[in-house]
Amino acid sequence: MYFVYALTLIILALHLINVVNGHVPLFKHTFLDWPLLLFLLSQIISTIISIDPHTSFFGYYSRLNGGLLSIICYSLLYWILVVYIDQDFKRTLIRLSLICGLVVALYGILEHFGIDKNYWIQDVQNRVFSTLGQPNWLAAYLCLLLPFCFLSPNLLTFTLTIIFSFCLLFTKSKSGLIAAVISLLLCIRKNNFYYYVIFIIITSLFFLGHQSSPPPPSNLNITPSEDIRKIVWTGAIDLYKKYPLFGTGVETFAYTYYWTRPASHNLTSEWEFLYNKAHNEYFNYLATTGTVGIATYLFLILTVSYQMIKKRQFILLASYLSILITNFSGFSVVVTALFFYLLPAFIIDET
Repeated sequence: MYFVYALTLIILALHLINVVNGHVPLFKHTFLDWPLLLFLLSQIISTIISIDPHTSFFGYYSRLNGGLLSIICYSLLYWILVVYIDQDFKRTLIRLSLICGLVVALYGILEHFGIDKNYWIQDVQNRVFSTLGQPNWLAAYLCLLLPFCFLSPNLLTFTLTIIFSFCLLFTKSKSGLIAAVISLLLCIRKNNFYYYVIFIIITSLFFLGHQSSPPPPSNLNITPSEDIRKIVWTGAIDLYKKYPLFGTGVETFAYTYYWTRPASHNLTSEWEFLYNKAHNEYFNYLATTGTVGIATYLFLILTVSYQMIKKRQFILLASYLSILITNFSGFSVVVTALFFYLLPAFIIDET
């Protein structure tokens, strides 16, 4: 997140220099201006009346992503990007994203075969996380990159797809595998054998991944993650009922979940864990920013989705949809949040 802060300052400074020199306009109107402004306004109000405005502005200390400052940075990057983006710039960004993804995926595959197994407390060979710190975050990242392999079907992108797919399999992330299958349905094109082969491979890996998780040792009483999520979601909804308009404040879930935490959480294997997110991006916004926050957030999502469908940008839609799916059983991190805010810019020159 600090890296994003630094880059935002540098990019903003360079943009202002270009504006002063008359090379580019300061601002370019787009379809997303009002939805993004309304969402930003809801986050500002929620921060002002938050139970802890400092946390709401900077974000929860161990993450930072999701605080008002991070949302301001992502918004600025979007509004600056749309001034400069064109087809060549778009292709360059996609290529760079795929190259970065390749490095991450290759390291994840090497993790599965034990390259750094002695450096982690976690069983990284069983569920890899590469450079992202957690298997579900890695899966979400790979899922949003996979559709871009369908833009130019050739041997190189086919190989890239296989590498991404196997790394995704090694994460054993159910949400990631489901997101990959559903989003890639949008990428299948009529009478193109390449797309059908890739879809069959991804689907096969999904079923293989679903069956390949070893059961926990019989002497351990580990509560299934989906059961714990349901409990946390119940607490988030109850929290929303107490603060229905603007919530408890941006990124304050770690402090306020205890107010409505169901007693059943104490009977799980994660009874002592600190939950600083609702493990569902939508319930998290519901609890921390209330009706106004979740309504403007969904309005933002629907606006982007509608424009992608309207312009028949199904590859972009597939990537965007994968973020929405993985966010349902988890939450965004810096890299997925960047794509969430910047992907809409890729259709600006089409409007």
